[in-house]
This record gives sequence, C-alpha cells and structure tokens, in this order.
Amino acid sequence: MRAAHSIQIFGFLFLLALPALGDIYAERLNAAPLTGGGEFEFYFISPEKKVEADAHVRRIAELGAERDRLRDDIKRAETELAALDARAPKKKQTRLEWSPVEGAAAYSVKVFDASKKLLDTRQIDENYVLLDLDPGEYFFQVAAVTKFKTGTYSRLSPFRATRPKPSEEHLEAEENLALLKEKLVIADKLRADHHAALKADAVSSASAQSAAADLTPPAGAAFYVAVEKKGGEQRYSLIHAIPGRSASVAEASRSGNAVSAESSFWWGADLVAGIQDTNLDFFRVSLGAAAFVRYDKPFFRYFYPQLKLTAAYSPSKTNVYDAMVFTNLYPGVYYPITLGKGFSVFVSLSTGPNVFFVLSSAASGSVLQWGVMPATELHYALSDRTSLYTGVGINFTFDPQGVLKFVPIYFGLTRRF
Repeated sequence: MRAAHSIQIFGFLFLLALPALGDIYAERLNAAPLTGGGEFEFYFISPEKKVEADAHVRRIAELGAERDRLRDDIKRAETELAALDARAPKKKQTRLEWSPVEGAAAYSVKVFDASKKLLDTRQIDENYVLLDLDPGEYFFQVAAVTKFKTGTYSRLSPFRATRPKPSEEHLEAEENLALLKEKLVIADKLRADHHAALKADAVSSASAQSAAADLTPPAGAAFYVAVEKKGGEQRYSLIHAIPGRSASVAEASRSGNAVSAESSFWWGADLVAGIQDTNLDFFRVSLGAAAFVRYDKPFFRYFYPQLKLTAAYSPSKTNVYDAMVFTNLYPGVYYPITLGKGFSVFVSLSTGPNVFFVLSSAASGSVLQWGVMPATELHYALSDRTSLYTGVGINFTFDPQGVLKFVPIYFGLTRRF
C-alpha cells in the first residue's frame, strides 16, 4: 500500500510539472522580412485563427502602402499650395472713408497698427484713402486741413484689413490637401483597428529585442507574426509557421485554410524491449510491440490525450519462472516540448489494466493488474507528417506482493492521419 501511495503521489507531481517543462526550451523564431535589433512584439496564432490573421496582416500591408502614398501626395499638395501662396498677392487694398468737413481743403490721415503704433501719416484731397496693408487689425484717425491749419484729429477708429480673395486654383488646392489629410486619418484608424483585431486573435504574445529571437510559443499556437515598433511607426513581418509543429501548420500556411479536424490525430507504432522486475533475484527480458493514438489539441491548455496499447513476450527461465505474454491498454495524457531543428520531446503519463498470460507446460492462466507508466520520448521530424522516435518509460504494476516495475525502451514511427 505504501508503494501504491508513492506512485500516486509521483503521478500527481508529474502532471503538475508538465506546464513548467514546456518553458524550458525556446524556439528560434525569425520575423522575416524584418531584420536587426529593435523593439519587437511576437503574436502567436492558433490554427483556427490563421485565416483571420492572414486577412488582418494583408489588410495592414495594403493600408500601409496606401498611407505611404497618401503621405507623398500630401507633401506634393503642400508644395503646390505653398507655390500658389507665393504667387498670390499678400495685401488687399483697403478703403477708409469719412464724412466730408465743410471748408476743408484736404485731410490728414494717421494709420496705427493693433498696438496703436503709428505706421503712416498722409495728406489727401478726398474724404477717403486707399491703403495697401497686410491682413490684420488697425486703427486710424483723421483731421481736416485748411489753408491756415490742421484741425483736431478724430478719436481712434478700428478697422480690419482682410486677405485677398483666393483664386479658384488656390481653393481647389486647399480642398485637395484637406481631403488627402482626411484619407490619411481614416487609413491610420483602419490600420489600428486591424492591429487591435490581430492582437485580440492571438493566443499570447512575447517581446523581443531582435527580429531573430529565442521564444517559447504557447501550446495552442501554430503560427506567429512579429511587429516592430520604430519611431512611432509599426512594421509587420509575414505570418510564419512555428518550426516543429504539426503538418496542419504547413498545410494551412500554404492554403490559407484553418486546420481540419481530421488532421488532429497521430498514430504511432514501435518495437519494445525491456527488463521486468520479478520480486526475485532475476529480471525478465521482454520483447514486443506497441501502438498509440494521440490527439494534438490540449484540454485545459496542457493535457493532450493519448491511448496506448502494448503487447510483449517474456521467455521462461528454467526452474525460475514460466514464459509469459502480457498486454496493456493505457489511456493517458502527454505534453509536447519543441526543441528546434526538427527535434521535440514528449512526456506522458498513462494508467490502465495489465493482463498477464502465463504459458506453463503444467498449467496456464491469466492475471489482471493495474499499472501506471510515466514515459519520455525523443522525436525527430522526417517531414510535416512523419517522425521517428525513441523513448523510455517505467511501468509500475501493482501486485499483491508489491509493485513490479517494467522498464520498456521504444523505437518507432509516428504518422498523422
């Protein structure tokens, strides 16, 4: 009972450790065509969101090109408007008029700026004057002039000099510039909306200081896109498949389609060889085969389900134990860890029934016992759909006389459905 309790504790701790194991290894991600150092944000995309992410990135690129074109057009429009301003008259003739004074031979007019600084004094014969002034606020005062003297000046009176009426060409240039600026604001707003949607669709994100960075993608992600923040601007990479992920990643990357449900299962087959504890001074040697089915989408984020079947034969040892065939059917969970360069590690924990068939010349029989098996496998991807693997496990079988241990070593092949 103590041994069984220890195995249960081991299994529980093993499951708790799976999430932490996934963070040990980082994947080398490249934000091509972006290069060099800077401030980068990598967004990790699930297969289900690949189509939406493609659409966002494509639209962001289109809006970026449109924004660059609008900025060039705005510069040209501003240059054109500045040229029209340079050619346009700067001053508009302003007419000041007052009531005539009886007996006046002429009039003396003083003009002041907005701060009441004297700008001009002139004497004229008529009861009005024409002034060429820059647009702005002014004051004036006038006095009647006779052949004997200049009379008293009137109080300061304000007036405004206005800008000359722009030409039709100038008005069209101003309207065109305003329209281009409005289009630029709309393009910026749409681009920001697509960026926000892309960020919302991401499983998670990670920051980096280089376009090529060692990062740990989350388990549910199959693609990534990087954004470089430079001088208030944002530049986007292409959408890339995360190296070492399943065949559905490459297929979805080429076709632009989400991963289909039928591509979520893997099968594997392998040869098994190992030694088995007998509670004696001898160990059994067993040879056999195993097969499994795995589902590559997690439950509760970290738990990927699997079902494994093993069958093996153990020859007899004269006067010690009889030949034996055993088989087990173990449901369980696994967790994939990407190492890069096509390599990955799978750690798993399974539990289920063991059936032992004793082959004796005197008498044969069968025994049903329960087992728990943690295991570790090293996989190497031959292609997007096929990989070779080798692994080792420890099968703890609960026997009335104690816990028997079987240490199998695997070598096999996996293939996506």
